Amino acid sequence: MQSPEFSDSNKPTVLPYLACLFFIFTWAGWIVVSRHGTQTAMTPVDLIFIRFITALIVSSPLWFFYKWHKIPWYRVILMAWGTGAVYLLFCFGAMSNAKAASAGVLINGLLPLFGAIINFAWTGQRASRITLLCIAAIIISNSLLIQGDMVLLNSGQGALSVLLFTAASCTFSFYMVTVKNWGFTLMDVVIWVPIVNALTIIPIWFCSTSGLPATPISIIASQAAFQGILITLIAGAIIAYAIRSLGPMTTSMFGSFVPAVAAVLGLIFLGEQLTPLEIGAIALCTCALLVNSRWGAGTQGKALK
Repeated sequence: MQSPEFSDSNKPTVLPYLACLFFIFTWAGWIVVSRHGTQTAMTPVDLIFIRFITALIVSSPLWFFYKWHKIPWYRVILMAWGTGAVYLLFCFGAMSNAKAASAGVLINGLLPLFGAIINFAWTGQRASRITLLCIAAIIISNSLLIQGDMVLLNSGQGALSVLLFTAASCTFSFYMVTVKNWGFTLMDVVIWVPIVNALTIIPIWFCSTSGLPATPISIIASQAAFQGILITLIAGAIIAYAIRSLGPMTTSMFGSFVPAVAAVLGLIFLGEQLTPLEIGAIALCTCALLVNSRWGAGTQGKALK
């Protein structure tokens, strides 16, 4: 079945693009907050536990308004794990050894590539030549942005982080394709992601060593609010809306802009200066996104018969 991202008769309004902008800034902020969390006494399992227990509690009143309907269980689990426990175990495990900048570059920079591969394997829908060129430009720009972390990434621990970040990018790309092609609604995502991932992480947390007793309440509360409410529920619903409106490929293209935004935010709030190479990389990534949103996404090749 052909599943175009959008046709001329169903062209998205400005709202999905605003959703993508929200996606960019919240994800950039999430990378910084998560990196901070991994530097505390909390373990990656602790962070996931806090995130989904909080999301489960906050979203539970919506159960009374949700129109429960039959969804194949394997689809629910795969969708939820793609943005939940499996994805985050990869992310937090890598963030324990690599900088936040590396997370932004490796996870988000590979999203368009994995998104194009998974979407083609799933639907037979080819990316346009313009989109493929834009993907190449984004990968080049993100490679330039990561130059400052090359010493770390060439170490043994850094090599493991690269593999984990790559796995995280592939996992989240799969999630984006499932939301579009399996027809999950915003409410499906908000309801099922906390349920599935809370049930997944609770037994793992009880069987592992926790750093929560040694962590200040203020840090736990901030992680719970940001991870569990802002990212899992609010951002999760908005990202799902963008995916359903624009398709996984276009949304992943915007996601690849996160490293550049993180670099700019670091300049503004942390005083981290940008080198001419990094400025050029940001400009290249911006141009690639603009070109793809104008000429690439709407000229997808036909699905294979």
